[in-house]
Amino acid sequence: LQYLKEKIQLQQDEHKKSFSYLKTFREITSDYEIPLDAWSHYKSLFEKMKELEHDLTMHFYLEDNILFRNAIANDKELIGEH
Repeated sequence: LQYLKEKIQLQQDEHKKSFSYLKTFREITSDYEIPLDAWSHYKSLFEKMKELEHDLTMHFYLEDNILFRNAIANDKELIGEH
């Protein structure tokens, strides 16, 4: 169980780093604000970055709140811990 908790903590630390990177990108892009004179490739990049942020947020939520909790509960059940 301790091994599993350590691995989960490492993954959650990676989630925090990723959110930090996304926050930095939001800051340097003024919250994905597209300049009026931006080319279509520029607009497309920002739209894809918004999608990536949304998808990563959903992925991290599902891992943290469903997968990891279920993994710990199942591990406890397997070793007879309550």
